Amino acid sequence: MSYTSTSVLRASVAVAQVQEIVDLLGYKRARDGLKIPNRFGGYFWYDETDYRSWSGVEQDIYKTPKGPVKVTTRSTVARSYWDLTHQSKTLKLLRDLFGGHFQTDAGRNRYWRPDEPPPAANLFGMLFG
Repeated sequence: MSYTSTSVLRASVAVAQVQEIVDLLGYKRARDGLKIPNRFGGYFWYDETDYRSWSGVEQDIYKTPKGPVKVTTRSTVARSYWDLTHQSKTLKLLRDLFGGHFQTDAGRNRYWRPDEPPPAANLFGMLFG
């Protein structure tokens, strides 16, 4: 089980514009060697600070010759609070900058809401430090 989304951006948006924002959001290019039709790249975000990420966020950018840019994201059910909020932040920023819409498991243009507040800072260090 996972949290997945698909963003469909305004038709005038170029892949290079999306890649620039993806870089600014801290995603790193995944060199996975997959040859998927119309896929311009796979990316991965992971926050190593104080064990904040548990599974990270995967992202792919697609563009068909006549269609709009589409961006997919995915995090696992074992994701952390920070993984989920970064995934939602990505959706919000893409929509705010490039228009269009997104679809999540929660619905069209619906963000996920964490079930709990953010965990205490450096809980691991407090328990085991």
